[in-house]
Amino acid sequence: MPEQFQQGIASVSRLMEELIPVYKRKSDMEKACLAYVFAIFHMTKFQAKEIVFPFLFDLLGNKSLYCRENALRALYSSEDIHAVMQALEFLNANEQLLPHKKILADGLLSFDKKEELIPLLWEKLSEFHPRMQVNLLDYIRYASSNWKDEMLSMLETSQDMEIQIACVRYFGRYQDERSVSFLLHHAKEEKEGSWELQNACISALAMYPGPQTLEILKKEISSKNWYVRHNAAKSLAVLNTDRDALADILQGNDRYAKEMLEYQLDAAKAQRRAGL
Repeated sequence: MPEQFQQGIASVSRLMEELIPVYKRKSDMEKACLAYVFAIFHMTKFQAKEIVFPFLFDLLGNKSLYCRENALRALYSSEDIHAVMQALEFLNANEQLLPHKKILADGLLSFDKKEELIPLLWEKLSEFHPRMQVNLLDYIRYASSNWKDEMLSMLETSQDMEIQIACVRYFGRYQDERSVSFLLHHAKEEKEGSWELQNACISALAMYPGPQTLEILKKEISSKNWYVRHNAAKSLAVLNTDRDALADILQGNDRYAKEMLEYQLDAAKAQRRAGL
């Protein structure tokens, strides 16, 4: 942000504080609009915390989704780690107010002090309920590759399938050979009610070439579950598997497996040509 523009925003931000008592008496939509302006111009960095934060936290508990979302965005833009942690703890204690996970995770990604925030999240992660933990793990996946040890420990100890899936997706983004045994085991485990975990593992195996990976993916491309078949074909294509190694599928009798694999191979080839 150019220095002159930033100085202008700082001056306007302090003037905007004077609107807070006025907007407290206005409609929810108007309150949400004020919080939105605070957020997009990062005004909360320049405003008096004792004035603006009580207003934003009041909106965070509002029945209006727009109020909650824009208050959260404004708090993220403040660059105040403790305010962000307080907001997350408030939402954790009031689960019915929790916004869509995309809003929560994407909003956190706009917070500049990620490497300072994430250690605090890990420290308190067990205090959050499982749904909130999944949201925070998704955020960490996009924010940093520096938490493999912690993710691996959670992957191996958690009994919550959604948390396991969030950890698996982390290792589908950041390669770590220590996760392979878990991925291989659950990628071939066709247990009723846990296909989502199997599916996530099959997708993550695209990062882990090897004979066991190839064997499992070739088997699961004939799964009864469409999502499992789709991701098995996609992982085989992403791995750039030699077509000779896939001849038994491409020349086999399972038409659905053959067509899905052909499609994914062509798509992966086009992406490589485009440099994607």
